[in-house]
Amino acid sequence: DVNAGALDLWIYDLVRGVKTRFTFDPADDDDPTWSPDGTTIVFDSARKGTYNLYQKPANGSHPEELLFEDKATKYPTSWSSDGKYVLSTDEDFSPTRTLCQITSGPNAGATGCGEFGWTMPLGASLVEGATVFGGSGCDTDLNGNGVSDRAEVPSAASTGAAIVVFSRGSCFFSDKVATGEAAGYPVVAVGNSHSGSRNGLVADAFLCGGQGSPVAGTAKGVCIGHRGMHQLFNDAPAYAAPEGYVAGGDLPAIGTLGATLRAQGGVFDGWGYVHLHDATDPNLPELDTYAIPEALDPAYATGFGNLTVHEVKTDPRFKKNLAYFSYYAAGLRVASFGPGGSRRSATTSQRAVTTSGVCSRSAPDSASSTTATRVVATTTRNGRCCS
Repeated sequence: DVNAGALDLWIYDLVRGVKTRFTFDPADDDDPTWSPDGTTIVFDSARKGTYNLYQKPANGSHPEELLFEDKATKYPTSWSSDGKYVLSTDEDFSPTRTLCQITSGPNAGATGCGEFGWTMPLGASLVEGATVFGGSGCDTDLNGNGVSDRAEVPSAASTGAAIVVFSRGSCFFSDKVATGEAAGYPVVAVGNSHSGSRNGLVADAFLCGGQGSPVAGTAKGVCIGHRGMHQLFNDAPAYAAPEGYVAGGDLPAIGTLGATLRAQGGVFDGWGYVHLHDATDPNLPELDTYAIPEALDPAYATGFGNLTVHEVKTDPRFKKNLAYFSYYAAGLRVASFGPGGSRRSATTSQRAVTTSGVCSRSAPDSASSTTATRVVATTTRNGRCCS
């Protein structure tokens, strides 16, 4: 969609030379995957912040349905030839994440967050301190009192807080960080805006945007959700216009002290992996996951290239439930999937073994004792295997 600056899906009828628009949401829609019988299309969309999986009848007779949602970016890549399974991938380029927690007050608990890529890095360190609300952090007067919002931010020395919290919007993220640095704060947090939370549809979504202006480089920076920003100040979340930092907005006054916030960087959570879904259920429930052992081992977090999965395709032969995976730096892998798998009874011609958390099945290609064996490996989750 050129007008919205977003990706949408279209269907081209090559016989008639006709094109029909398939999706209309202003967010990006991408990676369409047809069901084997041609009746359904599964695709990913960023309409709830991260890329989640949706499905829609190929003839457009019904609206799309949300099939699978979590915090990771995911892509539908292939249906099994019998139409019973869908495989999707998490293309996760970082084996670590940032974890945040409100550690005092009535709203204590985990809150979603991320880290800016251009501020002083958290690394594997932990920061924790009291918070203070700083308004917009922009060098303009957005609350209508005749004073620049930047000039209104109290100094760290005067508040005793370690973390200043700004609300997203109106100026660059880096303008807000620069405001916090100028006021002496070692940590700057930017809470998502009403519009960024899709007016409450994704209340905990956060966005660590790019740098658009100079910063001193003295502060660490994190981004948090709109609801989490309200909870820091024990303030009931609101999502309707106007934005919280303007005159009449719903956020507390500049200088209001809040709860303590803890941010832990460099928490290992593995490289991107593969999901197996039940395509016979309209909700596409997850049956299992696949990952190479190295992707789950903190020893491989650095120095071995990007170990996330890139692409997966299923064997086109009917009832040949084999998946072929390509990895950025882990080569080509093959796994079987379906009901049975490693749960089959062991016999003299086929044995199931489990070693080091990896399930593998070795089976002779024929009854001959001289033939080579094939080995298909998967990793386990909750003691189960994809293969």
